[in-house]
Amino acid sequence: MNILSYVPFVSQTLMPARLGLQYATMTQASIALTLEVMTLYFLSKYGLRVYKRNVLTYREGNITKAALLSLKGLFKAH
Repeated sequence: MNILSYVPFVSQTLMPARLGLQYATMTQASIALTLEVMTLYFLSKYGLRVYKRNVLTYREGNITKAALLSLKGLFKAH
């Protein structure tokens, strides 16, 4: 439970419980919150790129191939 309380999307449940039981310090809670915010930033940044690249995109043929081509271009530098 100690390690899981730092994992984003799990920390928002576990860390307040640990704080309430006085098993964690405010420093540990701040670290968990920082990791959560950084993860949300990363996901929103790349989620926006996926959305911009794929919204209203329609290709005939194999949908799996189209998805893989889209993901291939996602991580190229702009």
